[in-house]
Amino acid sequence: MKVPFAKLPNKVKGLLKGSNKGHRIRITPFATSQHYAIGTINSELTAIVIDETATAYIKIEREHLEHEVPVDDDYNAILIKRHVSKSAKRALDENLANNSKGVRQWKKALKKHEPFIILPRVRKNTSSRARSKRRAHQ
Repeated sequence: MKVPFAKLPNKVKGLLKGSNKGHRIRITPFATSQHYAIGTINSELTAIVIDETATAYIKIEREHLEHEVPVDDDYNAILIKRHVSKSAKRALDENLANNSKGVRQWKKALKKHEPFIILPRVRKNTSSRARSKRRAHQ
């Protein structure tokens, strides 16, 4: 399996090969030998879900950030592939399946955010006749 965000040793790549379940994410505080598990990366390697929360970190490429779209003064929209957002939602739902308090919290937070609509860029539609006249004048 190709890991899109890290250079891993062959031993670790072998552990990921053919895997269809998530893998634990561990954090090692600076200068300690202990590794604390804080979350799980989904089997598609596109989202990290933090344990017992409604928080996910989604893999975003640099070019996605270049094409962000302002929504208002506080927010930008970043386009990601649909399968990435769906797999992140699925991973979060699995994480929160037995956590009714966590579900209530994210549903309450959802009410504070208004949905937004990204309108496609529109350009003036000119007839072929008008285009040919313009080319003739140039």
